[in-house]
Order: sequence, then structure tokens, then C-alpha cells
Amino acid sequence: MKLRDIPFYIHIIESPSPNELLNDKKEGYLLTEALRIAGIKSLYNLVVDVDTFFEALGPKLVGGIKEHGLPILHISAHGNEEGIQLTNGFFVRWEKLKEMLVPINKGLNNFLLLGISSCGGFNGIRMAIISDSVNPFFALVGPTETIPLADAAIAFVTFYHRLYNGAPILTALEAMRVASGCDKFAACGAEAFKKLWTTELQKLDPSQVSEKIGEQVK
Repeated sequence: MKLRDIPFYIHIIESPSPNELLNDKKEGYLLTEALRIAGIKSLYNLVVDVDTFFEALGPKLVGGIKEHGLPILHISAHGNEEGIQLTNGFFVRWEKLKEMLVPINKGLNNFLLLGISSCGGFNGIRMAIISDSVNPFFALVGPTETIPLADAAIAFVTFYHRLYNGAPILTALEAMRVASGCDKFAACGAEAFKKLWTTELQKLDPSQVSEKIGEQVK
């Protein structure tokens, strides 16, 4: 069965820098327009602070699920290996984001696919091993390091388009790498990462984890 055969949509949450907001450089909004052309439903949420971020992950998401079905959550923001930053400078650490995502993933029967379009966004995979064994998502896709905005936009449009047409996650991942000309994207399931962590990554110095993730995870 192709993803296009079941009710789903892309729930986009974007929090650009003040300068990007001023100059209308919004990757998430561009993604919305490209998805519309591709016939893929999406809901765009522009957030600037923690209150609007909570709103987009709460009532707005609930409304989207009721109207369109299964959500794929896409977060576009600046960030680093520790978390993401909102427009007003507020920093959301992975620990806090996990708290917000766990009930969502539970409500979706552990079927939340999360795309994080930020510098080092794939570091969000660490949420799978924070605090407890409850998964905040089924799988996550994102860049392993800093990438240009244009590469991110092209990559994620391609990724969601391929998923929509029935491609498995890893096939869609390879397509996004080819389309963007950037191999700094990775994808992994929460359970698969837990196994990697106990066998390989836990032995490393924290500064080496991001590099090792990029080497081991497709």
C-alpha cells in the first residue's frame, strides 16, 4: 500500500531566525508550496516563541489530525546537537521536545515520523535514549551537520514526495540525498538507534557521536 492511499498530511512547524523572517526566507513555507503542487496535503504553522510552538504541537496538530488523518511532523528551525532554537531565541532542548512528542507518538500507536530540518537536526535521534524507554517517534530523518537552506528544501520535498508514492523510508532517504546533492542526511528508527547506542555509540566521547551517527546510520 502506498502512503497516498491512506489519509495523511505533513504538519509543518517553522521557526525562522528574525533575519529570515524579515527577508521572507522560510524553508517550511517553500515546502508547503511544493507539496501543494505535488498533491500532498500539509498544514503550515509559523511559530516565533514557546507559546506558539506549544500551540502548533497541541491544538493545531489535533485539528490537523481530525481533518486530514495521520500526520508526518516536520520541524524547520535553527539548531545544534543539543536542540532547536525558536525565532525569539528560546532554545528547546531534546529533553523537552521528547516530553512533548511522547504523548503524540503514543496516540498514533508509535507511528510518528519526524523530520527535523535544522543544522544537525538528526541529533534529535538522541531523544530515543533520553530518560526512559518510551519512544517519542517511530523514526526520524534530518541532516547530520550544517547544510544550506536550499539543500534542505530540495531534500525534504523529494523525501516526502517519494514516501507519498510508496517508497520505503531508506529509499526516500537516498532520493533526497541525490536530489539535493548532499549526503549529510540520515534516517533511523527509535528502536534501531537504541541498539546502535548500546553496541557502538555509548563507547564514544560525546563530541564523536554526531560523526559516528553519520557513518553508521543510513
